[in-house]
Amino acid sequence: MKEKYNLYLLQIHYRADREVLFQRFKVRSESGERHLGHVDRLNYDEFNLTLDRGGYEALAASDRILEINTTDFAQIDYCQLFECGSTRIVDNNR
Repeated sequence: MKEKYNLYLLQIHYRADREVLFQRFKVRSESGERHLGHVDRLNYDEFNLTLDRGGYEALAASDRILEINTTDFAQIDYCQLFECGSTRIVDNNR
């Protein structure tokens, strides 16, 4: 499909420190805002195992992977993020 439609796949892969990820997962699951069917509270051990294995990797099908560390939101270079995406969009529309 990528070749058929001349697609350029940009993947933005967010990462954070292990403890930050687990704390965010726990806060979200206990917030009452997620559908009860997610049963996140029953998945703490499973999520910890995923984090122990290194978390989730970027998809190999991407042409470019932009990794963003979200451990501290104040440290994110949003200009880099927006420039990367917009540059490719402009290039494809010439």
